[in-house]
Amino acid sequence: METNTNRRINKLNNLFQREIGAIIFRIIPQFEKKELLNITKVEISKDLEYANVFLSVYPEKYEKEAIKEIKKNLPEIRSILAKRLKLFKIPKINFKIDEGEKNLENIIQIERSLKNKNY
Repeated sequence: METNTNRRINKLNNLFQREIGAIIFRIIPQFEKKELLNITKVEISKDLEYANVFLSVYPEKYEKEAIKEIKKNLPEIRSILAKRLKLFKIPKINFKIDEGEKNLENIIQIERSLKNKNY
């Protein structure tokens, strides 16, 4: 059974995912040109102290560059987020590569190659 706290956190996770994605594409326009960046999920702690933001970046060779650029712009991202959401407290944001998404992509590639080899 979902409690009110869990429901609120889930709503905030979805809201942060949408807003952070929009902010990143607005202040770091390079992501539209050479690499595909997707915010796959957000996990905010129940006490609203921390938010883990999971990303997938394609091509994979741009992952480190993407994280570095996002971290460089983190103060601006938090500032815009605070203005847009009008929350009492904006969590400390930590950006991570979504390893689950990477693993899924690898499985899909293996499956495609097996189909091409008629296994």
